[in-house]
Amino acid sequence: MQTSARAVFAMAMLLAGWTLSMDKAIGQISYQKPDKAILDVLHAPLPPGISVSPQKDRMLLLDRLSYPSIAVLAQPMLRLAGLRINPQNNGFHAEGSYTGIIVRDLAAASPERRIPLPEGSLLGDPVWSQTGKHFAFPRYMPDSVELWVADAATGHARQIAGIKLNGLLSEPIQWMPDGSTLLVLSVPANRGLAPQAPAVPIGPTVQESDGSAAPVRTYQDLLQNSHDEDLFEYYATAQPMLVDAATGTARPWGAPGLYEEITPSPDGAHFLVTRIHRPFSFLLPYYRFPSTTEVLDFKANRTYLVAEVPLQDNIPIEGVRTGPRNFGWLPWNGSTLLWVEALDGGDPKQEASFRDVLLLIAAPFDAKPQELRKLEHRFAGLTWLEQEGMCLLRDYDRDERWTRAYLFDIAKPGSEGDLLFSRNIRDRYNDEGTPLRKIL
Repeated sequence: MQTSARAVFAMAMLLAGWTLSMDKAIGQISYQKPDKAILDVLHAPLPPGISVSPQKDRMLLLDRLSYPSIAVLAQPMLRLAGLRINPQNNGFHAEGSYTGIIVRDLAAASPERRIPLPEGSLLGDPVWSQTGKHFAFPRYMPDSVELWVADAATGHARQIAGIKLNGLLSEPIQWMPDGSTLLVLSVPANRGLAPQAPAVPIGPTVQESDGSAAPVRTYQDLLQNSHDEDLFEYYATAQPMLVDAATGTARPWGAPGLYEEITPSPDGAHFLVTRIHRPFSFLLPYYRFPSTTEVLDFKANRTYLVAEVPLQDNIPIEGVRTGPRNFGWLPWNGSTLLWVEALDGGDPKQEASFRDVLLLIAAPFDAKPQELRKLEHRFAGLTWLEQEGMCLLRDYDRDERWTRAYLFDIAKPGSEGDLLFSRNIRDRYNDEGTPLRKIL
């Protein structure tokens, strides 16, 4: 028995030693790589991204990132309300498409100018000013998203101190109509630490139905509990800031909020603002949450209430919500707002002579909205043309899978416009393509 016990003990020690040595060996294994010839193909430089200035006198050549690094992919990720958030820098997880920028003149022969940036930079899309003299871009850091502004003529770029961009719900960088002031969304100053999860649940998770039927879709990364609600509100809340591109001076505009949209009017006198608010949903992503859309003046005072939108949990499949939607400014000087409203309750299965109607209202927003045109089928988009008042107006018939486009003049309300094309969406051979756009 004694000999047998010693044998068992020796075997146990041998197995323990083997396990430890295997754990050590496994811990030392690194990522395996293919032969150099394969790596050379995989890491071959990609064609550059291109961004042309509004004046077409310069373009940016953007060094594209082939693959995100393991370090970037290993960053923490919060899945909240349909978003995947990096809590360390308050940006999206694994964000950053470019590693460098080169300015090339198109109007004159001159050397290319590489924008001097810190080594290892990860950058987002550049945004040109209307004058084409400057462009701004985000730089993704481990603990923040920086705002940088570059002079297109000299290639000189600098970080705007004190700004930490927050673009989780809306575009974080826009130029005001003057072409020298930036409207950015920033992490609120002195917002404090992120909410901590309670050690003990404060109560059960409850879902209730009011007894009415509603379609249910499958969405990813939804809120799960009240702590997720607090986290979403914490990370998505942004402070609008007006930044002088020349001096870097920044001042707050309005109050912090959950800004799904904030767009200045062409004359810079008003802002179209959509803000999300509670109650949130555990079944829908953030863009279905309740929201308020309004027009604010330059001092952030309400000028016009466009829409109060409740939780969008009963929109029919392939349908739209009721009330105003698809808001936007007319692109010419002034403050004139256009939007669409459903005439069929937003339900494509409901019989209706007209599905949608286009409405328009101009500053000072004290008159009744003007009806521009009723649409037989669902509104499918609008593209403004260079000639003032002219647009390319599209509609879509769900039952026939049919799309049409009209040349429409908003100065002729009630007219149908000129039909430009009409085709089945599956008819790729007769696809008319996409209009060439430019910044006004």
